[in-house]
Amino acid sequence: VPVPKSITFAPLFICFAKSDNKTLSIPKQNPSVFWIIFKFFNPKSSILSCKSSDEEVAKCNINGNIVTVTLGVKEGNATLTITSAATVNYNEAQVAYVVTTGQGILSVTANDYTGIYDGDSHGITVESVGSTIKYGTVEGSYTLDESPKYSDVGTYTVYYQVSKAGYKTVEGSKTVTITKAAGSIIKPTAKTLTYTGSAQELVNAGSTDSGTIEYKVNDGAYSTSIPTATLDGTYTVYYRVVGDKNHTDVAEASLTVTIAKATLSYTTSGYTGVYDEASHGITVTSSGATIKYGTSSSSYNLTSSPTYTDVGTYTVYYQVTRTGYKTVTGSKQVVITKASGSVTKPTAKT
Repeated sequence: VPVPKSITFAPLFICFAKSDNKTLSIPKQNPSVFWIIFKFFNPKSSILSCKSSDEEVAKCNINGNIVTVTLGVKEGNATLTITSAATVNYNEAQVAYVVTTGQGILSVTANDYTGIYDGDSHGITVESVGSTIKYGTVEGSYTLDESPKYSDVGTYTVYYQVSKAGYKTVEGSKTVTITKAAGSIIKPTAKTLTYTGSAQELVNAGSTDSGTIEYKVNDGAYSTSIPTATLDGTYTVYYRVVGDKNHTDVAEASLTVTIAKATLSYTTSGYTGVYDEASHGITVTSSGATIKYGTSSSSYNLTSSPTYTDVGTYTVYYQVTRTGYKTVTGSKQVVITKASGSVTKPTAKT
C-alpha cells in the first residue's frame, strides 16, 4: 500500500475543532497497513463526520471525536474534510487535511545461482511476501510465472519483475552460472595378443559419459577408433577424453601393449643310410618360412642343406625364420654307414 509522503493541516474554515497533532507519524513495523488517528477537541459537542475526496488514496472514519485515516491503494492527493454539524448555538464548521501519498517500497530478496554442472536444472530465486513475481529472458518482457531454468554449462541472465498494489514495481536481473564438471573415464585395458598376420585391436575400449575418448599409437594422430597393429612388437597406446560442453577434458595417459611372436609349425628329419655313392642331407619344412643351413651353430649361410657322400656322421644346423614368429634353430645328423664289400672272384687259368 502507499506510504504517506506528508499530511498537511489545511483549515478551510475556522471552527471549534482542534487536532492534537499536525504531523502524523507512520508506524514502521508493518509497512503493509497504515492508519492515522486524530483526536479533535469539540467543545460544542456537535456530531463530527469525515469525507475523503478520493478514497483510493485515503479513507477516514469517525468514532465520537476520534478520526481514523486509512491509506488506500494508490498514490496521489486526497482532501479529508472533517465537518462539525450545526447545533442550536453553533453553525456548521469544517477543517480539512490534504493527504499526499506515494508508492511503497517493496522488500525484495533476489539471488543468483552459481554451481558446477550436475545434470539438474537451475534458476534464480526471487522472494517478496504478497507480491506478484514474473520472469523473462529479455529485459522488459516478463511473461513467465517461474524462473527459466538451465542445466548446461554457461552464464544466463534472468530478468524479473515484482509488483504489488500500492508499491513501486521492482525490476532487476540475476544470473545463473553453471561451470564444467570434471571429466571422468573408465580406462582402456591392454589385450593379450599373439601375432596372427592380421590387424588386431590393441586395447579393450574405455568408456566415458563426459565426452569422447580418443586414442593414438606411439607418435600417431589421435582418433576415436580403437588402435590396431599387425606386426609383433611393443606399442604405446595413448588415450584421453575430449570433454563435452558440460565437462572438462581428461588428460592424456598411456599403457603398453605387446603383440607376441607366434610359434612356427615346422618338421625336420635327418638321414641315416648305408653308403650308396649318392649325396645326402637333412630335411626341414615350414610353410611360408625361410630356412637356412650351416655347418656350425653360429652360421646359417646356406639356402639348402649341405650333403654328404662318404661314410661318416655329419651334423647339419638349421634356422627357420618367418615374420611375426619365433625363430627356430636346431640340428640334425646325416649318418652314412659302410656298405658291404663285394668281390669278383678270380678264376683259374688253364
